Amino acid sequence: MGQFRSYGPSLVLIIAALAVMLLGPAAARQIAHAHEAERIVLARESLANASVLTELSEAFTRVSEVVKPSVVKISVFARGLPAQPNMPGTPEWFFGPRPDQNPEPDNEYRQYDRLRPIGTGSGWVYDEHGHIITNHHVVANAEEIRVEFADGTSVVAEQIGTDPRTDIAVLRLEGHDLFPARINTSEVRQGEIVFAFGSPLGFDFSMSQGIVSATDRSLGILRDRQGYTGYEDFIQTDAAINRGNSGGPLTNVYGEVVGMNTAIASRSGGSNGLGFAIPSAMIVEIVDEILESGRVSRGFLGVRIADLNNRMVRAYGLPDDQGVYVDSLIDGSPARGVLRPEDVILEVNNQPVTDSDELRFAIARMEAGTDVNLTVWRNGEAVELTVTLGELPDNNTTVARRTAEPEQQDHAAETLRKLGIERLSVLNPRNNNDTAIIVTDVRDGSIAAAEGIIRGTRILQIQGQDATTPEQVTDIMESIQPGDVIRVRIREPRATTSRMVFLEVPRE
Repeated sequence: MGQFRSYGPSLVLIIAALAVMLLGPAAARQIAHAHEAERIVLARESLANASVLTELSEAFTRVSEVVKPSVVKISVFARGLPAQPNMPGTPEWFFGPRPDQNPEPDNEYRQYDRLRPIGTGSGWVYDEHGHIITNHHVVANAEEIRVEFADGTSVVAEQIGTDPRTDIAVLRLEGHDLFPARINTSEVRQGEIVFAFGSPLGFDFSMSQGIVSATDRSLGILRDRQGYTGYEDFIQTDAAINRGNSGGPLTNVYGEVVGMNTAIASRSGGSNGLGFAIPSAMIVEIVDEILESGRVSRGFLGVRIADLNNRMVRAYGLPDDQGVYVDSLIDGSPARGVLRPEDVILEVNNQPVTDSDELRFAIARMEAGTDVNLTVWRNGEAVELTVTLGELPDNNTTVARRTAEPEQQDHAAETLRKLGIERLSVLNPRNNNDTAIIVTDVRDGSIAAAEGIIRGTRILQIQGQDATTPEQVTDIMESIQPGDVIRVRIREPRATTSRMVFLEVPRE
């Protein structure tokens, strides 16, 4: 028997070769096909009996049935012409006709009045009171927000609060029967199966599946209008997340929301298996504070900090690398007179802090006016200090930006045209941190041209007031009448300083 098994494969090859010689290639192919068909039948029977796979597939389907009614598609609208695929820093049209269009005279200064789609995203139902949760970056700059459900119903929503530092926004809608999502605020674990819901790339109400790849990720992508670093504690997942998924829920196998899809790491702009979601515990904390008080209040220590490295540990004689280095104190710091540059914060209220993120989160969760006990390494020894926290300034945006009325915009455009400024553009219109108004068309021989205003001139102030957004320009120009002299602070292209010009509005 041992000899037969040893020579068995050789005998099979010999028999196959004889079959080819005696029966021909066609017959040999038929034999091979029959063997393959038999193998497929056996595999199908095995799959049919694999109850685990069937149950897993059914479980995935049930997750969809539970979650999908709570998911919404969000469409964002603002006034102006349709958004163009601008590169960062490229001006986008604001006042006057677009350079590539010649509108009819009656419509020339009304183009800006029309609401146009500027982006889409996703969201989910938070509670039965009509609150919808999404990302701040999805609804930033929105003048109208429309929420669409999987059943096709579309409702206009109101933005009631946002927190740019965590990229969380709260919307509210009326008159719709809702199915709130179930939320699980427990920490997820690496390897857990998760599902990402949303409307990526226009493919509405999609679902993808993956695992939790990692937790506690910080990407350094969140900043507010004042440039303060945001608060990041992302869940990393390989579930496919693309543009349009932002704001959608990330759920576990029970259909419970464990996070909110927020960002991807990708050179191509598409899914690369590196998606990031805000944990549900952070979402609930921020949303509940917005619903309770309309804003998010955070404690403020007022220090510039850095993580420790080995050289710092040796230089200051620290026992280990656990702690946070104080580089300097900022103006108005509540810690001035208590903390000093080169202090190392070891503990907050007797709890060790290991790095700067941990310290920032600990301070942010406290209220302004709280006395916090700090253990600090100074001059080779640990000392105990007490600081009364301030409030982190200009913390968040609580309402959608106000929109100028069409009559205001018409008046502003007509006044600018009389001065010879035919077109204004907005530089970085989607970035509130660096918005600017740029002159992109000046009529030859006009009042503006005579004062040296040329294409590319940046408008900084009008009548002594900041004029860096369309709303500011519209508001200021509303009170300007024929015969008035307008004070405009400008900066020409390539200039390093600004100057004031005085423009008299013609009476006719």
